[in-house]
Amino acid sequence: MNTLIYKQDSCAIIGVCIRVQKQTLNYLAASKVKLGLHVNFGEDRLTSKRTVL
Repeated sequence: MNTLIYKQDSCAIIGVCIRVQKQTLNYLAASKVKLGLHVNFGEDRLTSKRTVL
């Protein structure tokens, strides 16, 4: 199953904030998708964080 759920969000702190992590877990549980990926384009370098259900 190839599924992409895209949500544009911004956090005022460096890295991934707790609210966005919890929201990603809720999206994964509701959609039955096992892997979530946070990508931050707002820093000097591209950063990412994986979330696995």
